[in-house]
Amino acid sequence: AMTIHLIHGGDVEQEIKTETADELRLAKEIAEREQKKAEELAQFPLYDPSPPIRFDLDNRKLLYVNPAAFNKYSDIFAKGAEHPLLKGINAPAEIAFRERHTVTREVVIGNITYQQAITPHLMGQAQIINIYNHDIMTQKKTEETLRQETDRAEAASKAKSDFLANMSHELRTPMNGVLGMVGLLRETRMDSEQHELVETISSSGESLLLLLN
Repeated sequence: AMTIHLIHGGDVEQEIKTETADELRLAKEIAEREQKKAEELAQFPLYDPSPPIRFDLDNRKLLYVNPAAFNKYSDIFAKGAEHPLLKGINAPAEIAFRERHTVTREVVIGNITYQQAITPHLMGQAQIINIYNHDIMTQKKTEETLRQETDRAEAASKAKSDFLANMSHELRTPMNGVLGMVGLLRETRMDSEQHELVETISSSGESLLLLLN
């Protein structure tokens, strides 16, 4: 046996949209807190696990990597500009110097995605850049989870809307048949009691059809 609960499709969609908006707002708050934490931690470069780097573009030379970052990427001095953290750095660095502001890009190393903030060092003639790397894997996972939940919510909303539309059509068809037969029955010879019964059937059917519509 199946119990059918008729609900208003618009209310369902609004409720899902509200829940999704709440989830997105919460994710944004978490991301902002993580960003603030990272910025505070960056004030202590010896202990910052997100590797800050200073690089000389003119001489293709690595000038500084904090100890925590060196422990994580001990091959960075050996590989220099070919290290994954620095590969392709010239293009965004040139934009940073030309426009005199920080340029960001994403860099993937293994299973970690960093958001790099490439900042031009504008003191002196040498083209030196400071690179700050923020691990955004948690943020990425949160965004992906929210995307999947949003897709699921939208799919559920569509399924409910389709179900209601199909049920409405399936119920409306026989109801129109009932009302049609009642209309024909009105044209036949009936006594007053039968006429009263037919009118009751007709008004009840029209009420149900109005509800379906």
